[in-house]
Amino acid sequence: MLRVIERTERILDRTWLEDRKALSLLNDIDPSTLQDERRLYYRIFEVFSRDTVAPDAIVLCLDHGYMLEVINMVRALDAQLTSLADALLRSAGCNYAMHFTRSEGDEYARMGFCCETINYRKINTSVPSHDEDFCGDVSSLFDSKKAFLDWVRMLYGKSSIYSTLVTGGRLMSWRNADSYKLTVLSHRGRRWVIGGWFTAEGVVTLTREEFGLLMHCIQSELPVGDELIYTYHQYTGGPAAMWLLENGWLPESYVYGRALKTTNGENNAN
Repeated sequence: MLRVIERTERILDRTWLEDRKALSLLNDIDPSTLQDERRLYYRIFEVFSRDTVAPDAIVLCLDHGYMLEVINMVRALDAQLTSLADALLRSAGCNYAMHFTRSEGDEYARMGFCCETINYRKINTSVPSHDEDFCGDVSSLFDSKKAFLDWVRMLYGKSSIYSTLVTGGRLMSWRNADSYKLTVLSHRGRRWVIGGWFTAEGVVTLTREEFGLLMHCIQSELPVGDELIYTYHQYTGGPAAMWLLENGWLPESYVYGRALKTTNGENNAN
């Protein structure tokens, strides 16, 4: 079983990093990231797979609050790190780990970084779209915000749906011949996180045509220039990932990795 110890207080300690042959990790720290309005911050961990004084790996991560993104690591060639993802998540207290691979190929997949959840990102552009069965803000159908929240609480209790809407989120709906579908968007600053569509029976899988129509409807309801995030769960399947890539959405870790430079001056994402 792996032992993970956080050493973030040493993240800029050149002597400490040099002793662990991890000084190159400083090249992956982008100071401008720390000024992001989302309050991202870097964390560094020592990983031990054996009863030794020296760690088997030094891992540099970017903490998104809800997700731990592995930026890079320095590791012993004979280190056994097959459960690293779970060990990091337990130590960091995050729900998901995600990695933007540089040159290790599928090495990280063998360590457990399967990227089941991927955030696709796009800056909103003007997308004229109209569907008479689409409602961009369900709360506008009620006499007051309190009446709307009371209705949500009656249906879903004080769940994550209710909590998101209380803190500035938005509920959107779409009615077709089969059912009445809903989605919740969380909102912070100029960043919108778009959830999956669901009915009273649970989460639903949309056809490609339905997904494209609804994404355009959502975009038309939100301010131009705001940052849009769609969280894609690979295990649910469906056409979402391919549609997003074809329409200018990119994985957040790709966007972040493209902005960094490797030691030879090339973009990470090339």
